[in-house]
Amino acid sequence: MIDFRRVRAQCAEQLAHAHATGDLALEARMHRALGQLERQEHNFGASLEHLLAEQSILETHFASSHDLRAANLFEQGQILLARGLLPQADALFGAVLVQAERQSDRAWHGRALFGLGLTATSRGADEEALTRFAASRLEFEAAGDAEAVAELDILVRRIRGEPQPGEANDPNGAQP
Repeated sequence: MIDFRRVRAQCAEQLAHAHATGDLALEARMHRALGQLERQEHNFGASLEHLLAEQSILETHFASSHDLRAANLFEQGQILLARGLLPQADALFGAVLVQAERQSDRAWHGRALFGLGLTATSRGADEEALTRFAASRLEFEAAGDAEAVAELDILVRRIRGEPQPGEANDPNGAQP
């Protein structure tokens, strides 16, 4: 089991060191790590604070880093989604989509569509979500991300109420 308190303390120590030495890349990474740790423990406010600090560093000093900026916005969108702030989450996933289109980045395009699908599901708009997920799947396939395709297929089956592979009511799966 992961000792989150110890990991958080190590990240905070690295963050302080990065800030003291002016290592902006490490400072941004530690804000991201701390934001992810806080999100896993459902401390969404603290998580968002770290991600906003990371975003500030990225926009000021690493504006050309598309991947880092997209990851930051996507993570913020996930936090807002978890907090039930669907319009704000949609806006962030939409910003990732625009960035991905500008960069012709199929992987981030797929992730952005996935995020938009999640917010649609949260609103109860399952048909819209399925459309977003289908488009996301095509982008993940084009980017060669088989793991994302598999995870997306599981989610889509769940939304449709279909059995998962290996379940007792799966005609292709093992029966008890």
